[in-house]
Amino acid sequence: MKHLGIAVIFIALITGCSGTVSPAPSENGPESIAVSLQLSPESYELYYQDDDYKLSLYEPPEGSYLGAYVLSNKKINFDMEEFDRLTEKEHALYMYNMKLGDPFPVSWILSCISLMKTPYIVLTPPNKYHPYDEALLEQTAKEFGQFFVPMLVDFYPLSKDNDHEPEPYKYFYRKARKVFEEHASNAAFVWSASQEELRGAESFYPGDPYTDWIGLSLYMALNQEGGYNGDVFGVLDYWYYSFQSSKPLILTQLAVSHFSSENHTYRISPAADEISRIYNKISLDYPRIKGIIYMDFNGIDLSADNKGDNFTVSDEGSVRDAYRVAISKRHFLSSLDMSSMGDISSQLIKSPFPAIKWDNTFYISENTLKYDFRLTDLSKYTTADIDGKRYYPVTKENPAFTGRAAEENKRFILLPTSPMSPQS
Repeated sequence: MKHLGIAVIFIALITGCSGTVSPAPSENGPESIAVSLQLSPESYELYYQDDDYKLSLYEPPEGSYLGAYVLSNKKINFDMEEFDRLTEKEHALYMYNMKLGDPFPVSWILSCISLMKTPYIVLTPPNKYHPYDEALLEQTAKEFGQFFVPMLVDFYPLSKDNDHEPEPYKYFYRKARKVFEEHASNAAFVWSASQEELRGAESFYPGDPYTDWIGLSLYMALNQEGGYNGDVFGVLDYWYYSFQSSKPLILTQLAVSHFSSENHTYRISPAADEISRIYNKISLDYPRIKGIIYMDFNGIDLSADNKGDNFTVSDEGSVRDAYRVAISKRHFLSSLDMSSMGDISSQLIKSPFPAIKWDNTFYISENTLKYDFRLTDLSKYTTADIDGKRYYPVTKENPAFTGRAAEENKRFILLPTSPMSPQS
């Protein structure tokens, strides 16, 4: 799997004050450029372009599938059409939860087919005592293949509610993928983890050959002070940088609370702002997120003691309006790309390390070459010392590095040339 296996994925840029650029003796290359900064360099988000990326099953070349879960929202009668009507846009994916060995939801699948929706089914263990039942696995796979319509199967997602060990989990996941390939090749396999389990999730990853998509569930519940704990993009970035170059990414469960029964406080405006921010930022800055499923349910209604959070976007006018406007962008897709089955596509991969612009020249950091591209021999490239850190100018002296700037959104894109291709 190609990903950044490092704990710290951000680097701080030093801003300094006026300066000159002059050649200096090189220890590591044909030339070293000494940069004495007295003007602040500009920071640009850095992406690199992978022109040989193989699309996964049902992965769209561009954009992100809209999805929703409505089967716990009685106020809209658990109705997919009603949710689309209220939000004024068709959603491509709708979610259903079931356990391995449960009766197959034939009527719900038929409803999806009639409405031209793609089923997204979360498949969890039958019980915690015997989670790995191979007989139930084969039976369930045959049921998934009987209609032979496109589906996404979120198989055994990692969450705080399960108690898996890495090796038996991976063995069973790989077994499941092979069984589904035999009996239900229409099903794309999603491997996902909750935000609580993300930090230790890599030890459970079954491997690229056994997955089609990689997912993350994010719940933004209100705390005792009536706010959200931390920034959602801190968790999202760790996941994104770890897996973006391997597979398409999907937010399998996204939920933002606007009311908590714990403190009996409404947070309508903050919830609306947060929903707008998440969808807008994903559409602009996270090209590898190819799907988002919003969890439209009120947790208070599902709680035995009437405690929980209301995550719906369909109930409250201001929150619904924020969601409706956020998803109205063309970036968010209303139907599945059924033609995507391994085509080669150009994809943008986002680096955690920014590019900088100084005196009309762009520079990329040593960390980009070491961690994004896995390059170990950098001796042939011209270097620049910027406040004690080593950078590489994107100039004719470094023919391996070519790129283009998008000034409107402060983005610099490295283009593919001979040595500049990510290493496995």
